[in-house]
Amino acid sequence: MEVPKVRCPVLLISGKNDPNAPLPVMDEYVEKERAAGHSIETYHPDNGPHGFYVGLPHVIPETAVATQRAVAYIRKQFEAVGK
Repeated sequence: MEVPKVRCPVLLISGKNDPNAPLPVMDEYVEKERAAGHSIETYHPDNGPHGFYVGLPHVIPETAVATQRAVAYIRKQFEAVGK
């Protein structure tokens, strides 16, 4: 795993029903990041298939929440650097 190489805070967004990113694998990654003392936050919506992003042919409400969380997380990281 690339955990030792991580040098920045991480936001992990992955749906609970994403077959390409099974929740147990994501949980293990989060545990290893935290054990290494790294900052990591997560958002695992119940309905988040692989690639639930703006521009899909059908609307997935979790996309809006994921986008809001990502923007807030990035803003928080930049504000922390500016202090």
